[in-house]
Amino acid sequence: RHGEAAFERHDRLPEVTLAATVGEPAVGLVVMGSFAGVTSPATAYSPLVGAEVHLAPGSRVALPVDAAWEHAVLAVDGDLAVQTDTTPATPASLGVGDLIYLGTDRDEIEVSTDGGATLFLLGGEPFEDDIVMWWNFVARTHEEIVAARDSWEAGAERFGRVVDHGDERIPAPPLPGVRLTTRRRRV
Repeated sequence: RHGEAAFERHDRLPEVTLAATVGEPAVGLVVMGSFAGVTSPATAYSPLVGAEVHLAPGSRVALPVDAAWEHAVLAVDGDLAVQTDTTPATPASLGVGDLIYLGTDRDEIEVSTDGGATLFLLGGEPFEDDIVMWWNFVARTHEEIVAARDSWEAGAERFGRVVDHGDERIPAPPLPGVRLTTRRRRV
């Protein structure tokens, strides 16, 4: 939580081919954590998954996931349908930039596309603690968020510097005029 500042660049991330139930297989790029038996070289501090998945036009694929973890799917491009229930039902249609939270208790997420799509699968163990999320910060209290923002704006060394990513530091937006509240664990 309060570790040393670090940045990793990985020029080659592992890929996994996912069999399709309809159409051509999908290809997944494992960005963080583990997905479909393949593990990213990127450092992770908790069990999680971050994978970009490319679906061929007219395909349907069951993404294998850990039933104990929370998951979400982000539509990156194309037309995407996500089965939101474990029983047959009408899938949710996602537009580019839409994210759907799917919770826990499923060992696969069925996705399909007519014209081809790219999605990003996010998931991991549910947090035991309540958390506060704002901008690029995750904390346990409003006060921790305020302190993190102040440290960021002061250029604190704890955030480090990303080499070869330009010299401009992105300023944090102003805090909202309300107290940030915790998000409760959903499971």
